[in-house]
Amino acid sequence: MDTTLTKFYQTMHRRGNTDPSNLNFLILRVMHNITSALEFLAVKDYLHRDIKPDNILVNDSGVFKLNDYGTCCRMNSTENVPIGTIAYFPPEVVRNPPVPSSTQSDMWALGISVVETILGQHPCPISNDIDRALLLTKWNRDILEGMIFDDIRKLILQLLKTEPEERPGSYNEILQMSFIQTVRMKPTFEENLFIFNIIQIIRHSENGN
Repeated sequence: MDTTLTKFYQTMHRRGNTDPSNLNFLILRVMHNITSALEFLAVKDYLHRDIKPDNILVNDSGVFKLNDYGTCCRMNSTENVPIGTIAYFPPEVVRNPPVPSSTQSDMWALGISVVETILGQHPCPISNDIDRALLLTKWNRDILEGMIFDDIRKLILQLLKTEPEERPGSYNEILQMSFIQTVRMKPTFEENLFIFNIIQIIRHSENGN
């Protein structure tokens, strides 16, 4: 059974008492798997343009997959206009005039998605998406201190740099980071059990049990 990262993190936070090692495993795995998918798209000269927890799926085996390619477009395409979900737009896309989406735009959206997973809610939980997108440039990034491994935190903060040129230059640059390369092809038994247990709770809830 596949479920969304949104349902997964909501269930995880409702359950409470998440072991820090499981949280770090989860974030590392999301970042590795989704960055790998985005790298594949980039090699094919495509942008996704709608990275968010609702478009990230996870299965019982602990594999995180990118979903919903309907917003994809070619890099440098004339069709490359702001599209997707405003709450995950980077600052350069909500400016007036907006700049076209880029690899770094998708990186920003991945960073917000990961922060949302850590906190259990969007970092700017207000109803007006345009105001939320503008507030993100002033969001207090210090709240991640001590919640996750420092290497992961530093990467997230790099993904969320206000200026796109200050974010990583490519997905391969991220995938070559030593702590990202520690992600195993298959989770350990304990890691897989953590994923499986959360998905089982979701499955029982959806079945009315």
